[in-house]
Amino acid sequence: AEGGENPSPLFKVWADWFPRVAGALTLFGPGAAFVLALRRTEAHKLAMVGLGMTCLLLGVLFLAFVHLRHQWLVRSRRPQLTSFDHRHVPNGTRRVLAISILVSLSMFAFMVFDPLRAGRWLGAVPILTVAAANTVFFGSLVVFLTRAYGLPIEFVAFACAAVFSFWNDNHDVRLSSLTMSEPVRPPLTEVFTAWMTDLPAAESGTKAFPVFMVAAEGGGLRAGYWTAAVLDKLDREHEGFARHLFAISSVSGSSYGAAVYAALQADQFAAPARAGVVRRVFAGGFLAPTLAALVTGDFAQWFLPVPLKFFDRSQAMENSFAAAYREPTHSARMSGPFLFLRPAGSETVPVLFLNGTSVDTGRRIVISPVLWSPLDPTTSGPDLADLHTLLRSDLPVAAAVHNTARFPYISAAGRLRDASGADRGHIVDGGYFENTGADTLRDVISVLRAANPSTDLRFIVLVLRNTPLRDRLPAEDAAAWRPIQLLGEVFAPLRALLRTREARGENALRRLGLLVGGENVIEIAVCPDPNQAQRADAPLGWELSVEMIGLLDGQLQRCASDASTLVGQILKGER
Repeated sequence: AEGGENPSPLFKVWADWFPRVAGALTLFGPGAAFVLALRRTEAHKLAMVGLGMTCLLLGVLFLAFVHLRHQWLVRSRRPQLTSFDHRHVPNGTRRVLAISILVSLSMFAFMVFDPLRAGRWLGAVPILTVAAANTVFFGSLVVFLTRAYGLPIEFVAFACAAVFSFWNDNHDVRLSSLTMSEPVRPPLTEVFTAWMTDLPAAESGTKAFPVFMVAAEGGGLRAGYWTAAVLDKLDREHEGFARHLFAISSVSGSSYGAAVYAALQADQFAAPARAGVVRRVFAGGFLAPTLAALVTGDFAQWFLPVPLKFFDRSQAMENSFAAAYREPTHSARMSGPFLFLRPAGSETVPVLFLNGTSVDTGRRIVISPVLWSPLDPTTSGPDLADLHTLLRSDLPVAAAVHNTARFPYISAAGRLRDASGADRGHIVDGGYFENTGADTLRDVISVLRAANPSTDLRFIVLVLRNTPLRDRLPAEDAAAWRPIQLLGEVFAPLRALLRTREARGENALRRLGLLVGGENVIEIAVCPDPNQAQRADAPLGWELSVEMIGLLDGQLQRCASDASTLVGQILKGER
């Protein structure tokens, strides 16, 4: 169907109803979300019913208004727009248009220059609603100008976006002022030797030195809270645990949990008060500020020929990480250099190995404060690159965490440019490669064992799993066949890629178990509550409500008790 002076009936229906439906969806969408969430929530049900019904009612009223307004304008004899000549636009419409543009630009500036406050004040859903409304508004404006001047503005805009994408990448990984011109990172073996000095053996007097190593599975903010909360619980219940915890290999959201735990250790927070601090850190929302930057500056960047770094939404995520830790602790450690997160001589601060993935090579990119390399370059070497070596510079803690947690589409791939400005590729979420951190931990343990052949070391691996049981891969002897799902032919490739990642993680855990012995692997995983079968699991994302934190706390008490007992027995030499 075509437009022009005499548009076809189909074109007229499309032109009339498409913007109306698009506008109504900005209200129907949140309303439907509230209604769908009702059956799996216990708290705030009345408020959610009210919000859902309000959104749906406003959507209906909006459709009724835009459908009946023409008749109202005719009856009131108000001047109407009868052509696409801008000279015929009524003055009232011009004033509404000017006010709307002013409000939109003000909201744009607010979200670009202060996304943290915009996110906290508005929240993720209102931000998306505002963005959708602005899209309808500016889309209508573009349609008017296209019809008025005969210029395909939208086609030209998206063609420019496609061309500009070759050079306007503004997602540079943030570097710190600390360059790597001198050897500021000690070798892994030296750090381990110093850490072992005066390390007590088991209390029973056996010669074995229990060395705890953690492999933390990715999973957004759920993984971050689970990692920090489990480690805090073990530290509070067993006095010697922190002294025997040497390293954490983390992926995606669990990297933030590992960094929070390490920062609390470095800041010497007392164990009794630390659990409350952890809850406050993770109760902060990290999605809304990122969305505020995404739908404003980072979207506008598509259509600009010059990259503007302050439009990069990565900064909003990283500033959220830093602010969430700073507010309850009054410490800027999350904004400080990553290499200083573990101060020299701080044996109770674990060494972090944060895992990302290279977009350009598909290999692991590991961020760590120590120098090391796998023993067998024919098997492990090609899969691993060191970020500090690539960049020849350090980076802030929050940036290091974010570079292993660049969730698809929420965060853009980070552009790696070293201290001299040379391009070194791109980095994304570590879960693309494997989601458990086990492969890196296996390499680290192999290096330490080879460097300490005569020492009686007992490596104990704690595997922290936050994926709900129903979402994990089936056991080998279970039937993996499932009925076809919604749009199976369309989404089958994506599901295969996700399952491949999970299968690599499971295989990595098996290899790690073979290295240290199955009896030295302790899994601490979320588990279902048999009394609350209809209760929703904690979501995979960057928002975690107080209710979901309470759910995870309940699972922590129910699911980690046996593992905590095992840890205590190992520390006492009873196992």
